Amino acid sequence: MEIKQIIDKLLKIPAPSGSEINSNKHIKAIFTKYCDELISDKLGNVIGIKRGLENDFKIMLAAHMDEI
Repeated sequence: MEIKQIIDKLLKIPAPSGSEINSNKHIKAIFTKYCDELISDKLGNVIGIKRGLENDFKIMLAAHMDEI
């Protein structure tokens, strides 16, 4: 799936503030394909970890799961 298709799919998920569980499930399904480790905390945050070489640089991407 291309990035444009992924973004389009995520934008169409109803996820008002306080009810992000629906988008949480979809994000987990997408992240599973690209991440080595997937963590979901008590607040519903999804954290995907992709391991690289030990000396590689690190990148963090952060975004809201609810509708703005």
